[in-house]
Amino acid sequence: MTRRADGGLALTGTSVGPDHDHTLMAWLANFNARWHEIAHHYNERTRRMFRYSLAICAGAFRARHLQLWQAVFSRGRPGRYDAPR
Repeated sequence: MTRRADGGLALTGTSVGPDHDHTLMAWLANFNARWHEIAHHYNERTRRMFRYSLAICAGAFRARHLQLWQAVFSRGRPGRYDAPR
């Protein structure tokens, strides 16, 4: 999705929801692998709630019940976003 907005800016929208499932599952794997490093700051209830939140959100993205869009305004070419690096 691309369209021209006020001021000559191009608005480009990209759905990143289908990929967010994988991102959340990677966060969950990293959280589980590194829990021992932060466990002394939190209790077991917090650990279970955080794991549940990541897993339930990943499932909702996988089932397409949640969507996530990235909107970018740029002065470049319509339909293309050149990220400054």
